[in-house]
Amino acid sequence: MPAAFVEETRGARLRFLAIGLGIIGLLYMVAFVLPMLYMVAVSFGGTRLATEQIGGFEGPLAAYQRFWGTAYYRSIMWESLRLALASVATTMIIGMPLAYTAVKGSRLYRIVTLVAVINPLFVSTIVRAFGLDMLLKTVGLEDSFYAVLIGTTQILLPFMVLPLMAGFKDIDPLTIHSARTLGSGRFRIAFRIALPVLAPSLLAGSVLVFILAMNIFSIPLILGKPNDPTMALIVYQSAFEHANFTFAAAVALILLAIAFTVIFLQGRVARRAGRGVVL
Repeated sequence: MPAAFVEETRGARLRFLAIGLGIIGLLYMVAFVLPMLYMVAVSFGGTRLATEQIGGFEGPLAAYQRFWGTAYYRSIMWESLRLALASVATTMIIGMPLAYTAVKGSRLYRIVTLVAVINPLFVSTIVRAFGLDMLLKTVGLEDSFYAVLIGTTQILLPFMVLPLMAGFKDIDPLTIHSARTLGSGRFRIAFRIALPVLAPSLLAGSVLVFILAMNIFSIPLILGKPNDPTMALIVYQSAFEHANFTFAAAVALILLAIAFTVIFLQGRVARRAGRGVVL
């Protein structure tokens, strides 16, 4: 093959790669970076949208001072964190046996488990929330923290199960068999062999569920108390019910900062464990 043809082919591939990266970068700027920068400007009152709203703020940090200086909003943040952590715990407890069955079970059990976990993703979150609301009213759990927790657990369970399935696939059956042959019990095998292999997948699933639970607003809106909202619901109410876009943008950026902090900590933990599992 002539060297000129090889060089021309390589140059065409590089140009194609550069064009593709340029398109991806442009889409990223338009779809993510520019909206985020605009939201930052709104949160500091630096846009026309912020100055023409109802109940405007005085000073660039007024919206943030209102959030951090008001006990009510701080309590909402802690309640949102409690809901997110509780959702991680419940999805983990339910998701571990489901993921194990979906990977290690018989063919019938694997199919049934996968259908049970993935099929709800094809149904609207609003439809499932209203169905849960009607069901929970029959047992007296409507408009409560536990109702919201049940809703977030049901909605976010697949995001814990799917990463765990990848983790269970990495567990070598021969290693488990060798450990049993050498006299190791179930708890020792679980904590010394299975858990280190599952840790990256467990960490990834936990971060996914935590971030999604912090940002979900349809479940608290339908299943929760109107006077006991979450941070995501405060963003929705401030923007679309009270036209207070500056405060809505400030709370949304605080939520974004919490999400980035969790992802950063997850990366640090993964690197310390010697595994590069980063979302």
